Amino acid sequence: MAFDFRSQAAGAGAAIQALLLLLFLGLSALFWLSSRPIRKIRPSLTLAGVVAWFCLESAFVGYLDRQEIYSIIVNIVPIGLLVLTNYNMQRAIACAPDLTSLLTCVKWLAVLFLFARVVVIAATTGIDITTARYEILAGSVNACLGLLATSILYGLSGIDLLILTTTLALVAISVTRSQIAVAISQFGIYLSSISYLFKNPKTLRRLALLVFLPLGLVAADQLGQFGITDRWIVRLFAASEFGVDPTLIARNAEVEFMLDAFTASSAEFMFGHGIAAETSLIGGNAAAAAAAVGRDSIANVHSKGFGHHNYWSILFVGGVLGGLPLLVFLCHQTVEAALFFRRVRVARLLETTVAQFGLWGSATVIGMSMFGFLAGTFGDRPTCLWYGIGMGMLAAARGLVGRLAHDAHRTAKSPT
Repeated sequence: MAFDFRSQAAGAGAAIQALLLLLFLGLSALFWLSSRPIRKIRPSLTLAGVVAWFCLESAFVGYLDRQEIYSIIVNIVPIGLLVLTNYNMQRAIACAPDLTSLLTCVKWLAVLFLFARVVVIAATTGIDITTARYEILAGSVNACLGLLATSILYGLSGIDLLILTTTLALVAISVTRSQIAVAISQFGIYLSSISYLFKNPKTLRRLALLVFLPLGLVAADQLGQFGITDRWIVRLFAASEFGVDPTLIARNAEVEFMLDAFTASSAEFMFGHGIAAETSLIGGNAAAAAAAVGRDSIANVHSKGFGHHNYWSILFVGGVLGGLPLLVFLCHQTVEAALFFRRVRVARLLETTVAQFGLWGSATVIGMSMFGFLAGTFGDRPTCLWYGIGMGMLAAARGLVGRLAHDAHRTAKSPT
């Protein structure tokens, strides 16, 4: 899956995509049959149930609306991967003899995704670092950025340093503002006990050291004269140049279309438009975005199913009946991610590998939640795969922390 293409770019790559998916399913089945849990983790079926209902409801509506079967299947696959990788990650933690080695393996997997994406783009369209954009970013980029937040507690190992320098370099080259918002949001894992960070001199020193990573990239850009810093200045202050922010108002135009379609009738409000329904860009925002980029119209810009706002897309395709349960579940996951740090600190398990899994998973889940406001998360297979891995790490860690805390409390109360 590290060499997968973007969901919307099926076409001639469909055969390769199908082969990769079948390979993933085969290896997953082999893993389930050959592994034996040594830790008591009971994966919740809530995610599988909510996603299955969403897919069945929105696919049925799409079928009744005569949407392409191929498009329906293509849009179901990423959400299915989220469920499978969530379960696979929880089972891996339950079965691994050495959790530290497993954590290192997951980090190397993240590295593989980073470099594989670059290789795929270089081999297909080529890469020019003076014009490259988000297409060079792998599905693991949000998970990799999460290590910035966890490094405050655990420092940076060699593999962490490799991941972060590579990730920050790719984000810098891509000039993608969304990733800055994601990285900042991931420090939300500490909001439940933020005072702990300021009471610990070691965490304060590590926080200060993090500043040197982006500064080092800026220095390298200036020395190499790649022009990346100049591109970022233009990107960050796009509204000053165009009078409006083209990306923001184009996203708002698509949201306006989905909102209007969602509320067009009681039937569409309740059942949605189907998982392969086309989005469009409408209204004054669309006209302003077209004018900003020198075009007469951008009304012919479409996405199928999931547009550039994940949460409105869920309601657009699934309606209240199919989409609302999924939205509630995603919101609950974000809250659990924000509360995990306090939970593990109260249990006095902060220095364990289980806590590292849980906090990395928490940062990934929070980052993906933020990303959903800026992009169609469920429209991309590799991104959903890593969303599932993050959820799996968090769910398994929550279960183990709860069990370890219970066992420690029972041992403390038992007579000596």
